Amino acid sequence: MVLCAAIGGAAAPPKDTKARKPAERTAPPADPPQSTFTIPANSKEGKDPFFPLRNIVGVASGPKPPTTRTPTVKLVFNGVSGTREKPLAIVNGRTFEKNEEGEIVTANGRLRVRCIDIKQDSVVLEVNGQRQELRLRGAN
Repeated sequence: MVLCAAIGGAAAPPKDTKARKPAERTAPPADPPQSTFTIPANSKEGKDPFFPLRNIVGVASGPKPPTTRTPTVKLVFNGVSGTREKPLAIVNGRTFEKNEEGEIVTANGRLRVRCIDIKQDSVVLEVNGQRQELRLRGAN
């Protein structure tokens, strides 16, 4: 019991009766300096800190430009249906009428296509701003 009283009975620090001055404001710390890392052109100039055992052959002049080649999409003209006055073209299993725009599912994903003209043995489509004429198999 004496032990509990000794631990719990610690004296509180005396209260300061004087009014405290507000702390002076200091300027916020300056931004830390920006670190830079220059890729060495050869192993004599330095080495990569993350891959120190890698041989440095040379440095590329910059990022490679993106290729502008569009993926090859296979469109198949399956046939013509409808009437002479209102013919319909079947392309990759989807039916289009003249001046209709829609999506065709291909191996590369969905493709937006516009049907420009329908003839008896061919169809003219606009794909990615370029016109293509598809012919039926066996038609010349």
